Amino acid sequence: MATGPVAAPRPGRLSFRWILDARTDLVWYVGSSLVGWLYAGVVLLAVALLASPLEDSFGLLRLGGLEVPLTLRLLVYSSWAFLLDAPHVWSTLARTFLDPDERKVRRRELWLSWGWFLLGPAATLAPYLAGAYLGVRIPLWLGAVAFTVFFRIWAYYHVVRQHWGFMVLYKRKNEDLDPLTTKVDVWFFNLALYAPLFMFITGSIYGQTPGMPALGLESLGVTAVLHRLTQAVFVLATAGYVGIQVWLWRRATTSSTTASSGSTVGRSTCVLTGRSGSVRHASSLAACGSTWARGCSSPSPSTGGPGSTGCRRRPGWLWTGHS
Repeated sequence: MATGPVAAPRPGRLSFRWILDARTDLVWYVGSSLVGWLYAGVVLLAVALLASPLEDSFGLLRLGGLEVPLTLRLLVYSSWAFLLDAPHVWSTLARTFLDPDERKVRRRELWLSWGWFLLGPAATLAPYLAGAYLGVRIPLWLGAVAFTVFFRIWAYYHVVRQHWGFMVLYKRKNEDLDPLTTKVDVWFFNLALYAPLFMFITGSIYGQTPGMPALGLESLGVTAVLHRLTQAVFVLATAGYVGIQVWLWRRATTSSTTASSGSTVGRSTCVLTGRSGSVRHASSLAACGSTWARGCSSPSPSTGGPGSTGCRRRPGWLWTGHS
């Protein structure tokens, strides 16, 4: 069975595989992050223009004879909570509790997960119960504040893990499974997402953002130092990560060029015949299997066939079109 020539990829050329396709990934997976920047812009605009950003109205929505004042609080709750977050929660329920197969496979995990709903009431009652047991007065708001801080940190952790899941999908799609580079990705990924949060908490913008609880860090007098230190670590880590990526790319380019040159020398023996399926020059083929050889456009002298017209890139193999 004859096969036509297949163009070999250029040495050092970057290849990238999408999860679905370029348009879908860019619009829904990558481009959706622009929504967060849009909300950040709205918050900063409200802070700059309004005395009380959460309560003051920056517009009126007329629904028939009804006028609804548009506040930042209403905007966030109506758009983010109901339009974006609620469908996300519903999809989770649809894939777990409302899925008969999942209920059978993960019955124990699903029912135990309801216990998380007890955490809020338990944290709220904890100061009262602890105070009654110890015979001391503990501020009742302490439990609510502790739960709120925990909830916000957990929510951010949840988002970080979701983003890492997408990165793993892209790594698997592109066969980027090297243990060393994966460790580098894990460290930089977490630093790149947690460092900005820490910079936000220690920066002056935190106190200017409506709805953020006071953490008391200003009284310690270390916020400015922590903020600058985190910035420096973030910049250095980013520069180091970019440098590592450039080094990996240059190493891959060098390896590709070397493999291509090596295959040119020994390409006449790296042949798997197309008609009979027999392997010729097995020892040379085994040696060729240790590299990603490219080229292989010359006919094999062992077969004498003029039909060796090209090869496709496969791990450890050179396939030629042999008539």
